Amino acid sequence: SSFVFKLDIYANKIISNLTTNDIWPSQSFIPHALDVADTWAVVAGYGYEYLLVRSEYRELYQAVGCLIDLSQLINASCVSITSETYYLVPSNIVSYNELYELSVAIRGQKVLIGISRLSTVVILYNSGSFLNVTQTHLLSFISSPSIGRVVDWADNTTIAILVENEYETSWSTTQIYFYDENLVTLTSPIFTFPNNQQIIGTRLLRPSIARFMITVEGNMAMITGGTYKNYSSLGPCSICPSGTRNLSISSIGISQCISCSSNLSCPLASLSETNLTMVSSYSQAVAYPETTDATDIEDFLIKTTFQIDTKQHCLLISPLFWTFIVGGLCLLYLTFILLTHLFNCKSCIKCHKKAKIAFKHTDIINEGEMWIGGLATLAIIVLAVFACWFSASFLQRYPIEDISQPATFACDESLINAQFSTGLKLLAIPKSIEAQPIFNLLDKQTFNLTVELINTGFTCSSITAQENLLTSKYVALRIGCNRSIETAITSVTFTLPKHLTTVQVNIYYAIFDHSSMANIKFINSRVSYVKFRRTFAPDAIMGDLVFYRNKFTGSMLARTLFIGSNDWREEVDLTNNDLIDSHNNRGELLQWSSVAKNILILLNTRFPDGSFHQIDSTELIYDNGAELGCRSNITEQIWKQGSDHSTMKLSFIENKPGISV
Repeated sequence: SSFVFKLDIYANKIISNLTTNDIWPSQSFIPHALDVADTWAVVAGYGYEYLLVRSEYRELYQAVGCLIDLSQLINASCVSITSETYYLVPSNIVSYNELYELSVAIRGQKVLIGISRLSTVVILYNSGSFLNVTQTHLLSFISSPSIGRVVDWADNTTIAILVENEYETSWSTTQIYFYDENLVTLTSPIFTFPNNQQIIGTRLLRPSIARFMITVEGNMAMITGGTYKNYSSLGPCSICPSGTRNLSISSIGISQCISCSSNLSCPLASLSETNLTMVSSYSQAVAYPETTDATDIEDFLIKTTFQIDTKQHCLLISPLFWTFIVGGLCLLYLTFILLTHLFNCKSCIKCHKKAKIAFKHTDIINEGEMWIGGLATLAIIVLAVFACWFSASFLQRYPIEDISQPATFACDESLINAQFSTGLKLLAIPKSIEAQPIFNLLDKQTFNLTVELINTGFTCSSITAQENLLTSKYVALRIGCNRSIETAITSVTFTLPKHLTTVQVNIYYAIFDHSSMANIKFINSRVSYVKFRRTFAPDAIMGDLVFYRNKFTGSMLARTLFIGSNDWREEVDLTNNDLIDSHNNRGELLQWSSVAKNILILLNTRFPDGSFHQIDSTELIYDNGAELGCRSNITEQIWKQGSDHSTMKLSFIENKPGISV
């Protein structure tokens, strides 16, 4: 039967028409995947041969990759890419079965083949006339039903692998993992897609990727605030280190982060500089108001009238201060009159006589008998005006519920027209008929909760609030959100549904990877689908938390204090994690034996007592970390010599210090 043909598209004529025996003459072969280069192609499938098994001949299949010369299309060169240890059912291979899918991708002279059934990817090299297997990588993800159903090359050295895991993230049921072709392990992906910076789209709710293709040329996208990237490539941007910032609204900070001022705060992934002295501090502990000693308006008037303070505001509103000013002017006038009589200034004396008549008419002390009483009356008028002003302003300070401005008419700007009582009563005691309206008024009072996210860059669309009810039910709360791009502060305000309630603020797409969070506190929260990979968080405090599908890969959690009840729900990855000296609130080292083994991934995890659970040498050192610990001036005497082993020596390979035993 016809299997493949070559068509001249210009002449619309079939040049050659070949069968399977023409292409694979030496073996039976069932193709499953194909990729084409300029002059050659690679077909991946299952080849079989007849072997005698239990007195009968059976078709024994194995995965095969075949190199085809497109100029001839005959005599394909095939190579086995797996070592099968199980009998493969022919019906699953001949007809379509998702489990037996294969995928092929070509980049230059290199070929990438994905074998979903075995969670394996194989890298081959085209040597001209045959394929040579160079690397085989096995991946094993817990609860992942499909790995490597689709593979592709991201660039000359980076491969992309499709992994299906519907519980991995809240935004997608599948993810594309990108690896260096020489380092493909469970915890060594360069990045994944989709991620918290690169999403698929808001119209799709947890989509599933069935096929993908990576093109050589792509589209450019604006970077996320607090990150940078100095080269064009796939993957998310790098986080700005502490002391730098990037608001991502100009071309200056795209390829690099901008240094912050030394006196301003710029934590990890900062968008802008933050002056911590300008950030309002909120305290939920409010002191109960105290009643002043003065209880009558007369007492307030006397205290206000004869009070003088060195503060500018207090001097300007002090009646006694202005009385002294008027009294000083009167003394100057008396001194002037004395000098006019001493030097016998007739014109001045004449003016003084007219002034005496006016002062006698204003004299309220001696009822117009003495002109000097008129001068004293001026000081009394000043005191009276200030007393009336204070009384009128003080009356307007009631009721206190309507007061929002400071008391500018008094030296104490917190002055209010109210008396307070501190007589506390048990809530269980029945209220009297007279007191019940007051309690009804308090019960109807609404409270607004404001949460400010400083230097995070969270948008209002990524923040929600809810009231948690019994079991797993909840009610969404309407929030008011305001985001300032200049100050990088997002403020969220919502009304509490009732006085005694449990509310939850959900922040989506949080980034904690590679962050430095020493002495951080996580209290009474549900931490779901959050990644803390390579996080530096010694001396942390974690209390009453629910962990669900978290990744602490390569993190430092030394001396962590676990208080209350911490619930480890499902698949918490603690690979390469340091938990040395982690303890509870009684000072006892934390024991992990009570946690089910299928919940925690404890590969190369150092426990609080210094022991390790399971050692995997392929996961101990990566990113050339071993070489960084060696220096060329280290001598042999530094390395301790065991009784049964020779001394470790340093040697040089390509100008890099290495270790030889």
